[in-house]
Amino acid sequence: MSITDKQVVKKSWKLDQVFNLDASQDAVFEEVEAITKSVTDGYRACIFAYGQTGSGKTHTMTGGEGEMRGMIPRAVESLFNEMVKMKELGWATDMQASFVEVT
Repeated sequence: MSITDKQVVKKSWKLDQVFNLDASQDAVFEEVEAITKSVTDGYRACIFAYGQTGSGKTHTMTGGEGEMRGMIPRAVESLFNEMVKMKELGWATDMQASFVEVT
């Protein structure tokens, strides 16, 4: 069977957001912050970074120091801030989190 004998299959994807190379960590987190807020409402959430090798997934998720912090430290900080607010209102909270990097 030659390559010309194979049927061409067209695929399409719908993406909520695509960030340019110059997008800041803050801009990316603004897009996913609502997901972290939904966790305090009792929903389970997953933030998933996908892309080819070297495209910046690890940097986006873990980042660096200060304004270069990635999604994981920003999400954890956001969750703990919400938990403090809830505690002040008399709510008890319990949280579990996982971080998995597939290489």
